[in-house]
Amino acid sequence: MSLTTDTSIPATGEHITERLAGVRAELETIARAPFAQLGHEAACQVATGIEQLTRGMEGLQAAAVGGLAAGSGWAASGYQSFPVFWSAHTHRRKSTSRASWHQAREVADHLPLTGQAIQAGQIGGEHVKVLTRFATKTQALREQLADAEMGESFLLAQAARLPVELYSRLVKEWAIQADPESADRGWREEGTRAEVFLSHVMDGADLRGWLGTEDALVFEEALRAVIGTPAADDERTLPQRRADALVQLCRSYLDSGQGQASARIRPHIALTVDYPTLAALLAAIGARAEGGPATARDAFGLPVPLVNDSGGQSGPGGPNDAGNDAGCAGVVIPAGLDYEFLRGVAPATFADGTPIPHGQLAKLLCDGEFHRVIFGPEGEILDSGRTQRLFTPGQTRAVLARDRHCQYPGCSSPPWQGEIHHSIWWYHQGRTSTENAILLCWYHHTYVHQHHLTITQRTRGPDKRSEWIFTDSDGRQRKATPPPGQDGPVEGTGPRGQNGQPEGTGPPEGTGPPEGSKPPGRPPPVPPLRE
Repeated sequence: MSLTTDTSIPATGEHITERLAGVRAELETIARAPFAQLGHEAACQVATGIEQLTRGMEGLQAAAVGGLAAGSGWAASGYQSFPVFWSAHTHRRKSTSRASWHQAREVADHLPLTGQAIQAGQIGGEHVKVLTRFATKTQALREQLADAEMGESFLLAQAARLPVELYSRLVKEWAIQADPESADRGWREEGTRAEVFLSHVMDGADLRGWLGTEDALVFEEALRAVIGTPAADDERTLPQRRADALVQLCRSYLDSGQGQASARIRPHIALTVDYPTLAALLAAIGARAEGGPATARDAFGLPVPLVNDSGGQSGPGGPNDAGNDAGCAGVVIPAGLDYEFLRGVAPATFADGTPIPHGQLAKLLCDGEFHRVIFGPEGEILDSGRTQRLFTPGQTRAVLARDRHCQYPGCSSPPWQGEIHHSIWWYHQGRTSTENAILLCWYHHTYVHQHHLTITQRTRGPDKRSEWIFTDSDGRQRKATPPPGQDGPVEGTGPRGQNGQPEGTGPPEGTGPPEGSKPPGRPPPVPPLRE
C-alpha cells in the first residue's frame, strides 16, 4: 500500500479538507492490516511507524490550533473564545480544548525550537506537555530557556533520549535550579490544593481527589505497608487491595481510640436493628453445637459432616467412627443463612437510614457493641441499657494470643487488621465463649460471610492440637496455595505448634529471624482495646 500526495502546501480550507480526507482514507485501509500475524521485527517497525505518525498528527494539531487561534475566522460566528469554538467543532471537553490552546500558545510564544521539533516529529506530545507545564511558568524560567548551554536546546536533547517519566523529573530539577523561589512558592500552593471528594451514590460511594507529591508518597507508603505481600491465591486486583487497605487504616484508627479521645461517645459506625429483625437473623443463622460432634448442625439445621485426619467423616455411622482419637472438637462456626426466616423481615439500617443486607448485618454483629433502647407506644424511651460488647476485653485478648494472625488458609495478617468471627451463642445459650471464636482479617471476615463459609475446628494427635477447616456450602474445603518448592496443598492453617505457627513450617535451615524481629514463641504485641 502506498499513498501519493501533492507536495504543494494547501492554500484554502477546501484544499486542506480534501487532503485530510485522503489521509483518513489511508489510515482506514492500514487499520485493516493483519497486525496479529506480524513477527517481532515487523512489530517493532510498525510500533515505531505509528509513533512517528502520532507525533505528526500532534504536530498538525498544534499548528492548526496555534494558527486558527491567531486568526479571526473562528470568531465570525460569535464564539466567546477559541476553546469554545474548538470544542463546538470537535465535540471535545472544554477543558481539553483549553489545554490544547494553552499548549499551542506557550510553544508559539516561548518554545520556538520545540515548535520546530514538533513539526519534524522529533518530540512526542507527552514531552511537550512537560515542557509547557514546568519550563515556562515564570520570567526567570523563560530567560533560562534562552541559555545556549542549559536552555531549550538542552531540554530538547534530553527529550529525545528519555522516557516521559524520567524526563518529567529532569525538567522539574532544571526548573528548581533555574528559579528556586518559584519552586518553593509552588510547593506552598500545592498544600492548599489537596482535596478529597466522597460522593454517595446508589450502591456505595465515589471516592476521588488530589494530593501533593509528599502527601501522595505518605499515602502510598501507608497502603503498601497494610497490603504487604499478597497471598498466592489472593485474586484481588491492586486497586481492590488498595481500597481494602484504605478501609483497614480507617478501622485501625477508629479502634485505637485516638480520635476525639475526650468525647463521651467516640467516633464509630452506628446501626439500628429492631428486635424482631435481630431474632429472625439469629434464627436464620441457627447453628449451634448441642452435646458434641454427633449433633453439630449447620445454618440450615442439617448435620455437619465432620472431617478427621484421614479425610473421612466422623460421627455415628461414619466410615471412621470407631477407634478415632482425632475427630472434630465439635465447634462449628457457620456464616450461612436460611433465607426463609428472613423473607418479609425489615432490614437494619445505618445511621443515615441506608438499609443493610442481612448477611452484612450478621458480619457486623460479630464484633460490635450493643446498646438497648426500648420505646413506649407513643415513641418515648422507656429504657436505655448500657453499651455491652459480645466479647470482654479479656476474651478478645485470649483469642488474639491464641490465633496470632488471621486463620484463613494462607493469610498471615496481624491481629490489628482483623476482627473476631464467632457463632452467636450469647443469644441461644446466654454466654459467649472463646471456643467458638476465630481471628480473621477484615477482608476474610467479610469474605467468609459473603460466601457462607462454615468453619469447623478439628483436633488430632495425643495432645489434641487443633486447626480450623473452612468449607463452602457445597462441602468443598478451602486450602492455602503451597509456597514454591512445596508439594501438595496446605490444609487449613495446619496444627499449631508451640510457637503458634503451622507444624512443620519455619525459616529455611541455616537462616534465623530477621534482625530486630521478635523471638519465636512470643506472640506479637496486641494493641490496647477499649474497655
